[in-house]
Amino acid sequence: MGRTSRTFKITRFSLGSRNCSFSSLTASGLEALQALDRFIPDVLVSDVGKAEMDGYMLMP
Repeated sequence: MGRTSRTFKITRFSLGSRNCSFSSLTASGLEALQALDRFIPDVLVSDVGKAEMDGYMLMP
């Protein structure tokens, strides 16, 4: 998860400096769906190459 973690840190820094907040970082599309049960974001950023369920399957 080294590259993912690095990418997330860069994204969090870039958007965080514009007063955006982050609620979760998930390792798979399935985890993302579970997170969406708890919180509906204004914007969702997803990797299309996630395990179990890719980003394309995650989007309705």
